[in-house]
Order: sequence, then C-alpha cells, then structure tokens
Amino acid sequence: RPVTAHTFFFQLCRTVEDETLWACLAVLAWQHNQLAVAEEAFALIHQYYQVCYIQHLRSTIPEKLPVN
Repeated sequence: RPVTAHTFFFQLCRTVEDETLWACLAVLAWQHNQLAVAEEAFALIHQYYQVCYIQHLRSTIPEKLPVN
C-alpha cells in the first residue's frame, strides 16, 4: 500500500506530538476532504466544535467508497 502525504504527515504528528503540526494536519485534511484524519487531528488540539461538525457531516454524507 503506497504511503500518501496525509499518511506520512499523520505518522509524523504522532511521533513528534506537536500541537502546531496537528493543527496543520487538521486544516490540510479538511481542505482535501479527508474527514477521518481531520476529525482526529482537530480532537487532538481540542477543537471540539470542529470535531462535532465533522461527525455530523460523516453521519449525514456517506464517504466515497474506494474503487477496487
């Protein structure tokens, strides 16, 4: 499985544990419609309003299924 930029950045954030990196990841993931990544990143920087909004979106708008 190829490593995407989001996957690499996610792993970097987990390793470094820096709030600024998590904030950058949250915004980048949001801009690229990576809602699961954005949700976790926003949660880790205590932006619970954004987490609730993303959870609402994910429950009402089904994510695209990957094409095999």
